[in-house]
Amino acid sequence: MQTMTQVLVIISLSMSSPAAAGDTVVPQRGVSEALAALSSSAPALTAARMPDAGVRSVSALMRATPRKLAQGGRSLHAHPAAVATPAPGYVNTGGTQINIDGMAAGTGAAGLAGAVGEQHYLQVAGAALAVYRKHDGVLQLGPVSVHALFAGAGLEPCGAPGGGPASVLYDQLEKRWLISWLAGAPGRHVQCIAVSTTADPLGSYYRYAMKIDGAGAEALQAEDARIALWPDAYFFTFSLFDNSHGRYRGPRICAIERLALVRGRDAARHCKDPGPEFGPAVAASLEGDAAAPRGTPAPIVSLDFTDGGHGARLLLWRFAFSSASIGAPVALAVEPFRTACADLAGAACIGQPSPGTALFAPGDRLMPRAAYRHDAGGETLVLTHAVQQDDGRTGLRWYEVRDPVRNPSSAVHLYQQGTHAPDADHRAIGSIGIDRAGNIALGYSVAGPTTPPGVRYAGRQRSDAPGRMQAEEVIVNGHGVQTGPARLLAASGALALDPADGCTFWYTQYYLPLTGHATWRTRIASFKFRNCM
Repeated sequence: MQTMTQVLVIISLSMSSPAAAGDTVVPQRGVSEALAALSSSAPALTAARMPDAGVRSVSALMRATPRKLAQGGRSLHAHPAAVATPAPGYVNTGGTQINIDGMAAGTGAAGLAGAVGEQHYLQVAGAALAVYRKHDGVLQLGPVSVHALFAGAGLEPCGAPGGGPASVLYDQLEKRWLISWLAGAPGRHVQCIAVSTTADPLGSYYRYAMKIDGAGAEALQAEDARIALWPDAYFFTFSLFDNSHGRYRGPRICAIERLALVRGRDAARHCKDPGPEFGPAVAASLEGDAAAPRGTPAPIVSLDFTDGGHGARLLLWRFAFSSASIGAPVALAVEPFRTACADLAGAACIGQPSPGTALFAPGDRLMPRAAYRHDAGGETLVLTHAVQQDDGRTGLRWYEVRDPVRNPSSAVHLYQQGTHAPDADHRAIGSIGIDRAGNIALGYSVAGPTTPPGVRYAGRQRSDAPGRMQAEEVIVNGHGVQTGPARLLAASGALALDPADGCTFWYTQYYLPLTGHATWRTRIASFKFRNCM
């Protein structure tokens, strides 16, 4: 168990600052038809078969560059090691409220996300989306193709089938929905963005497209696109690769003017490329409606590890949209970890019952979302990623970071951390969140030699002993195994906090109801802690 303040230093890069990936304007490209009207024209995707697009492991691709310690950091007291302890035998969530099947997934189980608004829940799986009524889980629309939102806008490849998985975000500050997806083939990647014109997800959307290219306009490949909400910008993060040789270029962090997007105007964009010595990054996303002041820089976080997957710190940047600037990364010491599937260089490592094949658990990156709360008690940022235990099992490392933005860098500290691995099964592909009472929830996939892939969650109340999760609860048990080569992929599953009460968590993840090569289904469930009112 790890608690309280950790060693903190500031590190500088061999270059003077992260490479500028471009400051430009993303033009608004028209308004779509109402989403409700697209259901009859878009192809039905209930039995969609999604390709096993894969997400490349970057641990062997990162360029080793010596880092020099800069003056200004100070050493703070370090505490005992985090340990994977059995969870206490109680739980304070009272079980699930909504617990339903979502869209069918088919092969590969690629890219799954969800978001919750005032009256609706929106799920995206691959390039398909569906809208559910929140109070009873009844399907309102879909599945439909995300690319149908961009039809007729002249925004190819956004309006054509193909490309990577979609993402979804609900902006509780403006009561707007944001749907995005990484469209196109390698060398022609475009981040397609649709922002609802009202609070109704079934209505019309403003449309935008952001090219993924280099400083010299050279084409680049992008993977693992993620979105995050900040008071003055929506943040998009990617993993970049050369188009010709597939060389890892590092993370890309882009901020797009938020109010311009929600009002249907051309929007300013600022992008930074920290470089290939850094792993994939994730931007903090605002939880709740108590926003940090506009102009406050957003925390951007990445894991720091060696080629063998060994690491012992997080890296945290501060990206200020108002000044289009990003600071040097702060190194925050954590208990040593080894990234999941590290022995196999990112290959599949999670066992299933026979005759199932091994599944993949990405361990070289933090999982979405990095949830951030700002309230009278200060700032809190919660994070999670998959780690490999000494016995080969995967577990979920999680962190609570205090004051990541508002205080000087020397005051940022890791308040607590833990590794959730309570028994012999694997737990991976997690998503973490924090409610208005300070309770932390963790949703994830579970599988093992005698456990078919299913969905569970665990949590802790703010008053619980630091570094510990309560007993886990089952959302749905699996009843089959994957028999083909397709694997679970990086950014599947998402935990979202209900803006209506600030207490109810909504989680979506894949599971296997029966054995086969293309039998994945999605599950949607909601739950909350009894002490959150």
